[in-house]
Amino acid sequence: MAKSIELKSRNLSLSRQVKFTSLAGLATTLIALIVLAQNYYKHAAVVEDYSVKLSLIYNLIVYGTYALATPVILRLTDKIKLREGKWYWQFSAHLGLSIVLALIHMLFCNLFLFAIDLSSTPIFPRFIAKYLTNVIHIHLLIYWAIVLLVSFYRDLYPSQKPPGVTAKNLLSSFTVKENGRAFSVEFDQVYWIEAQDHYQKLHTSSGAHLIKNSMKNLETHLPSDTFKRAHRSYFINTGHIIARLNKYDGQKGEFLELSCGITLKLGKAYRNQFTNRGIVNE
Repeated sequence: MAKSIELKSRNLSLSRQVKFTSLAGLATTLIALIVLAQNYYKHAAVVEDYSVKLSLIYNLIVYGTYALATPVILRLTDKIKLREGKWYWQFSAHLGLSIVLALIHMLFCNLFLFAIDLSSTPIFPRFIAKYLTNVIHIHLLIYWAIVLLVSFYRDLYPSQKPPGVTAKNLLSSFTVKENGRAFSVEFDQVYWIEAQDHYQKLHTSSGAHLIKNSMKNLETHLPSDTFKRAHRSYFINTGHIIARLNKYDGQKGEFLELSCGITLKLGKAYRNQFTNRGIVNE
């Protein structure tokens, strides 16, 4: 019987969150300084009472404070993974959230700047006239820069099993529940495991079976000598690999041919996990 494991693990550790937040703070501060330089070049010569100090404060508040939203964005990327499952739903969700978060942030900054007398223009006319026409694209770009950075970071540096996971915590087989009955599927029967939303599809010698689990959980609790992640969407049983191809069906890249007759593409981020077994041209 397979061990039942229910884990809620965050894809980004606290140290990674701090690192991304710090990078966002540095980037947005740099943006603030660039905008300050642009404003100084445009206005200092023609505006008598132009204040570099007030302009700096203004830009640091508008752009620098966006780094405070980075932990929120990181949590959203953990909940809504852009590069897993049906990407267009994740993309639509992130697009809507990016617009909402940008509007909230811009409104907050506008209210704050007016409250400390850095802007004498009435709040809502300024918000509509300037922020919704000239500034919102910058906020959206910052949001998407963080989302895409995190998404690609996960592929470039796949998470490893934490030291706390011991042999006794690893799965020894899969438990499948179908038509009111539960049964075990041994590892040697499984060719590959494919992610399907909140489920994983086991492709076996007896057909396909669904189990309720996550890629993250499986990556942590599958024995790495048997199953290796070959793509962001699937694991492969290394015992069923019969060849590694450097092209397949006219497509360039690297592919793994399995004993069941199927050939799967090997993701660039996961190539170093597989030995060069039988690379051939096709």
